[in-house]
Amino acid sequence: MGRPRSRQTRALPEHLYHDVKKGFRFTLVNGRRVSLGHSRQEAIAIALEYNHRMRGSSRYGLEDLVALSGSEKLRSFGDYVPELLAKILAREEPKSSKRSTLESDAKRAVTFFDNVAPLDIELTHVNDYLSEFHKGASANVYNRKIAWLEKLFGYACDAGIMRDNPASQKMKFPKKAPKMRRRLTEEDFLAIYDSAEPWLQVAMDLSLQTGTARLETVRISYNLERPQKGVCGCMWYKRPQNGVYGKLFIHRQKTENNEASWVAIPLGGRLKAIIDRSVDDVDSPYVVHRPTGTSSNKVSQNVEHPTQVNPEYLSKAFSAVRDELGLYAELPARERPSFHEIRALSAKLHEQTGVSPQKLLTHQKRSTTEIYIRGHGGWTEVEHMEVEVTLDSLCETENEQFIPYSHCKKNHT
Repeated sequence: MGRPRSRQTRALPEHLYHDVKKGFRFTLVNGRRVSLGHSRQEAIAIALEYNHRMRGSSRYGLEDLVALSGSEKLRSFGDYVPELLAKILAREEPKSSKRSTLESDAKRAVTFFDNVAPLDIELTHVNDYLSEFHKGASANVYNRKIAWLEKLFGYACDAGIMRDNPASQKMKFPKKAPKMRRRLTEEDFLAIYDSAEPWLQVAMDLSLQTGTARLETVRISYNLERPQKGVCGCMWYKRPQNGVYGKLFIHRQKTENNEASWVAIPLGGRLKAIIDRSVDDVDSPYVVHRPTGTSSNKVSQNVEHPTQVNPEYLSKAFSAVRDELGLYAELPARERPSFHEIRALSAKLHEQTGVSPQKLLTHQKRSTTEIYIRGHGGWTEVEHMEVEVTLDSLCETENEQFIPYSHCKKNHT
């Protein structure tokens, strides 16, 4: 009987020993002693497998475990991804756009981790994943994809599929101050307006008067049956009340979960004139519309009617006119004012009237509104004052009488 093993080597497999200078040493069945390197984990794994095959150890080997699992191969991490995605979607309930991004990321993960066991995933896999799918991406996108893997592995750890989260070890790019686009001046707004097609002029007018972003602008319908989530449109009084013809209800998508995202804008003379001017031979329920049969009107996630303008196309059309006129040509494309800058110009013009545009822009904080107002150049000293526009609450519409918009050739109900 050999001498008892020391406390330091008692946890090692039989015939495996550790030498401080030479590392792990292992004795073969023929008595020869070999080195298994300095990695404790690798040495133990090799010794266990060798003892199982050559000495008939009672321990299970890899093949035994596979056979006992009743499957030809152990489940890869890619096999678990659909289950983990389902948990993410159920728990976090993301918006449709975010949901689509998560689903796309999950497809990549299924492909990449198809033959990788969950417990084998290391930081090198994270690096290879980012290199394969997001090489050359911006710092912002790169950081978001690291966050995605961190989220995915976090759910896997929570489910007991993984022991640790290697994505949490990956360094992200430092956050940089966002580059603000050049503000759109009144002069340049008018120059673009004069060269724009009639439908684009209507969109520009609506955004300037109401402070709506591109998505809300193309969603505005002639007739709204009732105020509701995710819908923008007009409700008209039977007869004008003090120069107001009805209400324009806007539900801001970007802040849709905040109370401030609901806004009812009085339909005064200017707004009514814009809407009246939008009426043409195109039979459309939307104020901003184009003839059917164009790629910009293809029914999709953000386009519900063949005549409704895609918000992406709205931005491209505005930028195309801007560039044709040579405005801001000295700036990189990403710094030139886009259609969204009309929203900032609207904030500035409303502020100059002495009325805070905070509610109009659906901002919860005054500090957010000030970001839109800043950057128009020059210093204007005004008296200190704070005023708000009082908008009727949505519930009060139940006691008001509305009629369909009937000023166009066809009644768009």
